Amino acid sequence: MAVIYHAVGFVLGFIADRLFGEINSRFHPICLIGKLISFLEQMIRKVFPKTVLGEKYGGAVLVILVCILVTAVPLLITLAAYKYCPVLIIFTEGLFVYFVTAARSLHDESMKVYYPLKQGDT
Repeated sequence: MAVIYHAVGFVLGFIADRLFGEINSRFHPICLIGKLISFLEQMIRKVFPKTVLGEKYGGAVLVILVCILVTAVPLLITLAAYKYCPVLIIFTEGLFVYFVTAARSLHDESMKVYYPLKQGDT
């Protein structure tokens, strides 16, 4: 039964992307990740020395922390939804698919290039 929840969530997220396209707000996950990177970078720069080696180690720590947090937060949200209300997994996975799918926006933006090229207006 759980597989059906995942499939329905995926399909609903994809349909939401096709209907609404990208949301442009400061609360979009990509914007939040950017804010996370800026915050962590400020913290890391206080810890590591301002040398070439310090910058490399600080950059490596930044990448590792961002990857862990960006993976852990949606995973924990999904696991909590599944544990407390399995049907809620449809909503959470649908929302995550909607956030990461940019099919409509990619189509809209690529057509802005395609039509002028087709008409020979470069």
